[in-house]
Amino acid sequence: MSGNWQYNIKHVQPGEPVQAGIVGRPDRTLEERTEYLKERLDAAELGRAIFEVDATISSDVEEGHAVYWNWTTQRYEKALVAVELDETTQTFSVQPSSDCVGMCYKKKASDRADIVLRGLVTFDNLDNSAGQTVAPGKYYLSAIEPGKISKQKPPVTVTVCHVQGPRDNCSDKLRVIVMPQSRDYAEDHTHYRFDLVPRPAGVNTIDIDPETEEQIHTITAANPDAQGWLPADHPVFRRDPEDPTTSFAPPGALFGYNIKKHTALNRVWPPIPVQSVSMLWDKGENKLGATEIPLGAGGLAVCDVNGIWWMS
Repeated sequence: MSGNWQYNIKHVQPGEPVQAGIVGRPDRTLEERTEYLKERLDAAELGRAIFEVDATISSDVEEGHAVYWNWTTQRYEKALVAVELDETTQTFSVQPSSDCVGMCYKKKASDRADIVLRGLVTFDNLDNSAGQTVAPGKYYLSAIEPGKISKQKPPVTVTVCHVQGPRDNCSDKLRVIVMPQSRDYAEDHTHYRFDLVPRPAGVNTIDIDPETEEQIHTITAANPDAQGWLPADHPVFRRDPEDPTTSFAPPGALFGYNIKKHTALNRVWPPIPVQSVSMLWDKGENKLGATEIPLGAGGLAVCDVNGIWWMS
C-alpha cells in the first residue's frame, strides 16, 4: 500500500521559482491521495474484509504470518499454539499466543503493517506462513513454528483461514478467507489411534534370572534414529543430554518409546488431557481383541506429557 495519508497540500507560494518540482507539488500530493484511497478501497473490497491499518508489529512478523495481540508489548506478534501444564492439577491451559486474531496483510516498515482481521482478501503468496505449495482448504495455526499455518489439525485447534486458491486460470494470486476462531480446546474431542512399533530401537538382549527363570530384556546398541523402544535412561529422554539428572523418565521406568521418530504420533503428542490415553496390548496368536494395559506408577506403563514409558 501507499504511505500515510497526506493531510496538507503544499501549494505554490509567492516567490517560489517556477520549476517542475515545485509547480507539480500539489498534483503529486493529490495523486498520492488518490492512490491511497484506491488501495484502501481495493483492500476493503467493498466491505469484504476488516483491517487494522498501520498497526504496530514485532519486527519478525512477515506478510502472511498469523498474528495475535500481545497486550504486554502492545503490538501484534507471531501466533503459536501453546499450552502450559499446571503441575498441581496436571491439566493444560491455552497460552495467549494461541489466540490468533488475523494475518499480516501488508508490511510497511519493520514495526508497521496492515493486519487483516477477518474477511476475503487476496495474497500474492503464502510462502512465509504455509510454504510455496499451498493446497486449497482450511488452515490451522501451527503448534511448531510461530506465525505458520498448516492443514494438519493439531490437538489444540485454532482455525486461521480458508484458502480458496486463484480466482480463475488467468490468475496466480490466492483468494483467502481470513476467519480466526479461537476455541477452548476442552470443547473439542478428537480420537486418535496409533500402532506403536513393538521392537527395540537397538539390540534386544535376553538373560534368564537364575532364581525366577524369568526373562530379563536389555536394549544394547541403542539407536535414537530408529523407531521403537529405547532404554529409559537414554540421553534422548533428557532435557540436557549430558546430565542424567534432567531425565524426563518417571521413577522406575525401564524403557521409553521413541516418539520423535514416530512422525504421526509426534505431531499430536501429548494428548489433552494426557489422562485420556489408553493402551491396548494385542498379542496376536489367533486371539480376537486386545488386553488393556494398566497405566500409572503401579501399572505396566506410564503415559505423561513427556512420553510413553514401559515400567516392567
